[in-house]
Amino acid sequence: MKKGSNTISSVYKGSTVIQKIYKSSIPVMEKEGTPYTPIEYLQNTGTGYINTGYKPNHNTKLVITLSNVTGTNGDATVFGETWATNRFLVTIYNNSYRYFYKGEHSTSNITNKYTLSFYRGTVIRNGITLREDNSINSSVSFTNNLSLFCATSHVNSSLSKYSKYKLYACSIYDDNVLVRDYIPVKDKNGVVCLYDKVNQNFVYSANGQSFVGGQEI
Repeated sequence: MKKGSNTISSVYKGSTVIQKIYKSSIPVMEKEGTPYTPIEYLQNTGTGYINTGYKPNHNTKLVITLSNVTGTNGDATVFGETWATNRFLVTIYNNSYRYFYKGEHSTSNITNKYTLSFYRGTVIRNGITLREDNSINSSVSFTNNLSLFCATSHVNSSLSKYSKYKLYACSIYDDNVLVRDYIPVKDKNGVVCLYDKVNQNFVYSANGQSFVGGQEI
C-alpha cells in the first residue's frame, strides 16, 4: 500500500502551472481492482510450492529473504528447477545452504533470517559477499521453470525434498531486469499467497496445498 499526504503539488514552466499532482492519505493498492493485505511472511508447512513460471538461464539472479528453514530428513530444496549438480539450485543439509551453480557452496545457520542473493557463482548474504565468481559455468543446463520450496523436477515424485520456511520476499532478475517481485499477502478471500508486483497477479500454491501466513502488516 502507498499513502500520500492530502496535498496538491504543481509543476511549473516559468510562472505557468502546466500540471497538478494530487496526493491522498487514503491507502491505495499496487493495482486498482486487485486488493490484498500484506503479511509478514508466507510459510510452507507441508508440500506446497510456488511455480514461478520462469525458466532460469545464465543471467538469472535470485534474491530471497527467508528464515526457519527445515526439510524432511534435513535434506530439501529451497528453490530450484532440477535436483542435480551444475544447476540453478539451492538445497539445505546439516544446517547449511548448498548452492550448485558452480560446484557446491555452503552457508550455515539456516534458522536465521537472511537475505540471500545468488547469481552465477556469486553468493551474497545480508549484503556481505561470501563468494564472488560471475563467470558462466558452461556445464549448467536449464530444463524446467524455477520453483520455490522444491525443485520442479521433484513435483509429485519426491515429496521428501520439499522444504519448509518463512518467505518474506523474493525477487528474480533476468540480465538485470526484474521479472518477478514477490511479497506475501492475503487475497480478498483471506487466502495466503504471493503477489507479484511486476506482473500484478496473485500466485498460489501450484498443487493446492495451503500456506500459512504471518501477521498482517
